[in-house]
Amino acid sequence: MKVTLWSKLLHSITSQFSTKSLVLIPIAVGINLIGGTLCSTLKLPLFMDMIGTMVIACLSGPWVAALCGLLTNVFLAIVANPVYLPYALSSVLCGLVVGYMVKAGLLKSSGASC
Repeated sequence: MKVTLWSKLLHSITSQFSTKSLVLIPIAVGINLIGGTLCSTLKLPLFMDMIGTMVIACLSGPWVAALCGLLTNVFLAIVANPVYLPYALSSVLCGLVVGYMVKAGLLKSSGASC
Protein backbone atom coordinates (compact mmCIF):
# COMPACT_ATOMS: atom_id res chain seq x y z
CA MET A 1 0.00 0.00 0.00
CA LYS A 2 1.46 3.29 -1.11
CA VAL A 3 1.45 6.04 1.49
CA THR A 4 1.30 9.45 -0.09
CA LEU A 5 2.35 12.79 1.30
CA TRP A 6 -1.30 13.83 1.50
CA SER A 7 -2.24 10.86 3.67
CA LYS A 8 0.73 11.50 5.97
CA LEU A 9 -0.32 15.13 6.37
CA LEU A 10 -3.93 14.17 7.01
CA HIS A 11 -2.89 11.61 9.61
CA SER A 12 -0.63 14.18 11.29
CA ILE A 13 -3.49 16.68 11.53
CA THR A 14 -6.13 14.22 12.74
CA SER A 15 -3.80 12.72 15.36
CA GLN A 16 -3.66 16.10 17.12
CA PHE A 17 -7.41 16.09 17.80
CA SER A 18 -7.51 13.81 20.82
CA THR A 19 -10.10 13.89 23.58
CA LYS A 20 -7.79 16.14 25.60
CA SER A 21 -7.60 18.60 22.71
CA LEU A 22 -11.35 18.64 22.18
CA VAL A 23 -11.84 19.42 25.88
CA LEU A 24 -9.18 22.15 25.82
CA ILE A 25 -10.61 24.00 22.80
CA PRO A 26 -13.61 25.61 24.58
CA ILE A 27 -11.41 26.42 27.58
CA ALA A 28 -8.85 28.16 25.37
CA VAL A 29 -11.57 30.04 23.48
CA GLY A 30 -12.92 31.21 26.85
CA ILE A 31 -9.45 32.38 27.89
CA ASN A 32 -9.17 34.29 24.61
CA LEU A 33 -12.54 35.95 25.16
CA ILE A 34 -11.77 36.87 28.76
CA GLY A 35 -8.36 38.29 27.81
CA GLY A 36 -9.78 40.34 24.96
CA THR A 37 -12.65 41.64 27.08
CA LEU A 38 -10.30 42.54 29.91
CA CYS A 39 -8.00 44.50 27.61
CA SER A 40 -10.79 46.39 25.88
CA THR A 41 -12.56 47.17 29.17
CA LEU A 42 -9.43 48.46 30.89
CA LYS A 43 -8.20 50.16 27.68
CA LEU A 44 -4.86 48.37 27.91
CA PRO A 45 -2.44 48.71 24.99
CA LEU A 46 -2.06 44.92 24.87
CA PHE A 47 -3.57 42.13 22.82
CA MET A 48 -4.34 39.37 25.29
CA ASP A 49 -6.92 37.67 23.10
CA MET A 50 -4.40 35.10 21.88
CA ILE A 51 -3.31 33.64 25.23
CA GLY A 52 -5.59 30.62 24.94
CA THR A 53 -4.44 29.97 21.39
CA MET A 54 -0.79 30.01 22.45
CA VAL A 55 -1.43 27.70 25.40
CA ILE A 56 -3.29 25.19 23.27
CA ALA A 57 -0.53 25.38 20.64
CA CYS A 58 1.92 24.26 23.33
CA LEU A 59 -0.36 21.56 24.72
CA SER A 60 -2.07 20.11 21.66
CA GLY A 61 -0.43 21.20 18.43
CA PRO A 62 -0.64 23.71 15.62
CA TRP A 63 -3.87 22.62 13.95
CA VAL A 64 -5.81 22.56 17.20
CA ALA A 65 -4.49 26.05 17.94
CA ALA A 66 -5.54 27.20 14.47
CA LEU A 67 -9.05 25.90 15.09
CA CYS A 68 -9.12 27.64 18.47
CA GLY A 69 -8.15 30.98 16.93
CA LEU A 70 -10.72 30.55 14.18
CA LEU A 71 -13.51 29.70 16.61
CA THR A 72 -12.66 32.66 18.82
CA ASN A 73 -12.93 35.16 16.00
CA VAL A 74 -16.02 33.58 14.44
CA PHE A 75 -17.74 33.70 17.85
CA LEU A 76 -16.77 37.36 18.30
CA ALA A 77 -17.97 38.18 14.79
CA ILE A 78 -21.37 36.59 15.45
CA VAL A 79 -21.90 37.92 18.96
CA ALA A 80 -20.10 41.26 19.11
CA ASN A 81 -19.07 42.77 15.79
CA PRO A 82 -18.53 41.36 12.27
CA VAL A 83 -15.29 43.35 12.09
CA TYR A 84 -13.62 40.51 14.02
CA LEU A 85 -14.07 38.03 11.16
CA PRO A 86 -11.04 39.05 9.04
CA TYR A 87 -8.83 38.78 12.12
CA ALA A 88 -9.53 35.06 12.12
CA LEU A 89 -6.83 34.67 9.48
CA SER A 90 -4.17 36.18 11.73
CA SER A 91 -5.31 34.02 14.66
CA VAL A 92 -5.12 30.87 12.54
CA LEU A 93 -1.67 31.74 11.22
CA CYS A 94 -0.40 32.67 14.68
CA GLY A 95 -1.65 29.36 16.08
CA LEU A 96 0.03 27.44 13.26
CA VAL A 97 3.33 29.30 13.58
CA VAL A 98 3.56 28.93 17.36
CA GLY A 99 2.47 25.29 17.19
CA TYR A 100 5.13 24.40 14.67
CA MET A 101 7.73 26.39 16.60
CA VAL A 102 6.92 24.35 19.70
CA LYS A 103 7.07 21.14 17.65
CA ALA A 104 10.50 22.14 16.34
CA GLY A 105 11.72 22.88 19.86
CA LEU A 106 12.39 26.55 19.21
CA LEU A 107 10.71 27.74 22.41
CA LYS A 108 12.63 25.50 24.79
CA SER A 109 15.87 27.45 24.65
CA SER A 110 14.23 30.75 25.60
CA GLY A 111 13.17 29.46 29.01
CA ALA A 112 9.51 29.12 28.02
CA SER A 113 9.15 25.37 27.94
CA CYS A 114 5.78 24.19 26.76
